[in-house]
Amino acid sequence: MAQRVIIIPLFEQNDLNSNAGTGDGVTDDTAAINAAVSDGGRCGQGCPGSTKTPGSIYFPSGTYLISSSVVDQYYTNLIGNPNNPPVLKATRDFSGFGLIDGNTYYGGGLNWASTVIFWRQVRNFVLDMTNIPAESAATGMHWPTAQATSIQNVEFRMSSAPGTQHIGLFVESGEFVFFFLPTPVTHFSHRR
Repeated sequence: MAQRVIIIPLFEQNDLNSNAGTGDGVTDDTAAINAAVSDGGRCGQGCPGSTKTPGSIYFPSGTYLISSSVVDQYYTNLIGNPNNPPVLKATRDFSGFGLIDGNTYYGGGLNWASTVIFWRQVRNFVLDMTNIPAESAATGMHWPTAQATSIQNVEFRMSSAPGTQHIGLFVESGEFVFFFLPTPVTHFSHRR
């Protein structure tokens, strides 16, 4: 089956539809982004795992303000403009496990066994947690996953204050992930 490509375009002010993020750095784009990511009936909450509805979500340049996690679905790629990567910028009162949550906890456990998540990627983004106070727990990406996945050209911006509770990347269980990052991740957590 061919992959679906969904473009989240930038629109002129007052010319928005329900599934379009503005990328203006002011409007909360969380709902619009998550609607685009789950569009087409992709495998999400409660789905045991399926590759029948793959998707690639393209983000043009801009600053996408988010107040909760962008929930990546099974077999879904998140791709930003490589020439001017878009910024996913958390609000001060952000709630969620990661700015991008690759495997959400529902009912006390991960939605999918991390060793059965294949063929997805996140590339060309800036994940900005600097609005979140340093003493508040924050994670750039929650990425329990398996083979044939990658994180490429993703910059993690987080507090560097002493005692910060910010983590760039959190991976529990899972297998191998290919990383190609423009800057080193200084706060990395992996748990098996």
